Amino acid sequence: MSSSSQNTTAAEPSNPSTPPATRVLRQFRVVFNAVKTHFRQVEREAGVGGAQLWALSVIDRRSVSLRIQPDGAEVLRSAPLPFAGVLPDALSALDAATLERLERDLGELIALLEADESSANVLLSQM
Repeated sequence: MSSSSQNTTAAEPSNPSTPPATRVLRQFRVVFNAVKTHFRQVEREAGVGGAQLWALSVIDRRSVSLRIQPDGAEVLRSAPLPFAGVLPDALSALDAATLERLERDLGELIALLEADESSANVLLSQM
């Protein structure tokens, strides 16, 4: 893909002549591609998947007798941040009003899709 076609594609989501549903779909693609890219980077740099990395990152915060082994500590040192993932990190940076609006709007979308909400507990790295 040439750089001019990349620039056109990148600019299209905000093009007012593009239907709103198409612009939002493209925004979802950007979000999910960013998440997918992050998980690929985690696996490439740390050698473990996102879910495993997250689990390693929380072991020392637990009040059980688990200890991270030297190999696990090395994985954490070599892994890119954030351990929980780019989407949870970005969402936590949003203000309360934006999060409430996003939650309400995504709830409407989920209802229209008649999606199985039990998948909400499946980590994106496991999809």
